[in-house]
Amino acid sequence: MKMSLAKAPTAIDAQPGGAFSFFGGYVTGRNLELAPDTRIVQAWRAGSWDAGLYSIAHFVLEDHRATTRLVFDHAGFPNAEAAHLAEGWHINYWQPLAKVLA
Repeated sequence: MKMSLAKAPTAIDAQPGGAFSFFGGYVTGRNLELAPDTRIVQAWRAGSWDAGLYSIAHFVLEDHRATTRLVFDHAGFPNAEAAHLAEGWHINYWQPLAKVLA
């Protein structure tokens, strides 16, 4: 499933425990931890996954010399989804983020 973030509704409650919805509701979840300038941990699921199945996504910001490094880890998703998720993160998140930060 290929979607554009620019064309599909996105909603994020920026509070711990707050819900989020991406790609018009295809991806949903909750913010488990929001540590300003340090870490975001989310329970994350795709609409095509079995009911009740959530993965965990960690976004950690680390000081790195005179810059900041983003360390990302996504675990607990169905094994068959690994390649699709890797491609989706790259196309829908990392490429657009690189353009904004360039």
